[in-house]
Amino acid sequence: MSYTDLVSIKNESHNDHIKNEGKNIAPFWIGMIHDDWAWSDGGCSTYRNWYTGYPLNNNCVRMLNLDIAKGQWFTAPCGNSDHPVCYKGKLKIHLINEPKTWEEAQHYCYTHHRSPLIIQSEQDQHAVQQVLQCKNFSGYVWLGLRQSRLFGFWVWADGITVGWSNWEGGSQPEQPLSHICAAMATGEGGFKWSDQNCISKFSFLCEG
Repeated sequence: MSYTDLVSIKNESHNDHIKNEGKNIAPFWIGMIHDDWAWSDGGCSTYRNWYTGYPLNNNCVRMLNLDIAKGQWFTAPCGNSDHPVCYKGKLKIHLINEPKTWEEAQHYCYTHHRSPLIIQSEQDQHAVQQVLQCKNFSGYVWLGLRQSRLFGFWVWADGITVGWSNWEGGSQPEQPLSHICAAMATGEGGFKWSDQNCISKFSFLCEG
């Protein structure tokens, strides 16, 4: 079985979940590495849960599940042999901060990555929001989402129609008043989706 990476931990409730997942194999590796303490999957988080009984003098991190420090972290040499806790992730998200039209953005994603960004669940949406918040990005970003001129439904770059959605106002834009390309409003925009003029130039999101 293959996995995406060692697990990264975003908050206290997530830490508790990971502690329970590894309760029979502690201590175990998590994805924190000593590069100003960053997660190995490239994710960012300000959450830390260090066990104060150990110095932070090694470059990799394990989680304790002993009674004295359940769910707390301590550093260890990266060459140590311990169990890992990993996760399977779907999205590898790339923010391209180069304003382009919708068509230009789609071409760039297919050329340099796997595809334009496709969001199919609330979990996908949260992953995107985390990337944008960590990068302190504000403004619109293009999604890999467009409306069919002929039929009026919205379809993702992979040809799948929209299931889960996060439209501004709670409903999808409808013809004949809608623009036919979709973007996400970050920052004060609340990460809602909206229709935008396809020739507008925004930063954009790719995956893969």
